[in-house]
Amino acid sequence: MLRKLFLVLAGLIGLLYAQIPQGISFQGIARDANDECLANQTLDFDLKILSSESTQDSVYTELHNDVKTDDQGIFVFLIGNGISSFGNFFDIDWAGPKWVLF
Repeated sequence: MLRKLFLVLAGLIGLLYAQIPQGISFQGIARDANDECLANQTLDFDLKILSSESTQDSVYTELHNDVKTDDQGIFVFLIGNGISSFGNFFDIDWAGPKWVLF
């Protein structure tokens, strides 16, 4: 009986950790026109998720303000966690290819 209870609890805990993520982690290195890294800077990113290679087929757009770079110019943010200006990230139909445009 105790073993069965343990397995049920372990299964429930596993379900809690196996949920679909609420965004897409994005990481990059910021560089200027001379290919120099933008270390310790604050940047803004405006991005679109497209349903085709055409920039006219945007299904979602969002803005990320005040994204900080580290000593090597590396930055990280979560797509789907910015300020939405068009569409809803959670309503995107992920069937078929998608493109991200910055």
